[in-house]
Amino acid sequence: RAGRCLRERRTNVAAGDMGTFGPDGRSVIVANIPVDGWAAGEFLTIEMESDSFTDTAGSGGEVARVKTMDRRATVKIILLQTSPTNAAFEALHNLDINAPNGAGVGSLMIRDRSGTAMYRADKVWIMKPANISFDRESKSREWIVRVAWLVREGGGN
Repeated sequence: RAGRCLRERRTNVAAGDMGTFGPDGRSVIVANIPVDGWAAGEFLTIEMESDSFTDTAGSGGEVARVKTMDRRATVKIILLQTSPTNAAFEALHNLDINAPNGAGVGSLMIRDRSGTAMYRADKVWIMKPANISFDRESKSREWIVRVAWLVREGGGN
């Protein structure tokens, strides 16, 4: 029976179907700043702050589930130290810490152009400036962007 299920799944896939991923297939915009100059290796991560649900088991084994309503997230953007986006992010962060009323708060849009994933938020800010390191080789700069309420759509690729 397991073999039959595997054969059925294989026959449902059209010959030649293939997915493609490439780092150039992303559009990332933070506070109206288009992000460019990605580092080698891992260059973008999105992590939710909390689980979507928590649960508690009662003495009799009943389970109560609670929706957390916490949609905060942390986005890590890892750039080459030569990326012009570093200067734009530095200016945005300086504006935020030196001007009143959240002058550095903006929106976020991350779109996978080779798939269906889209991540967006109305309120994001740079948590702290990237750590700086100089070496004989080119280094990367990691920017931490905090998201107040992340909307996740799609998810393919």
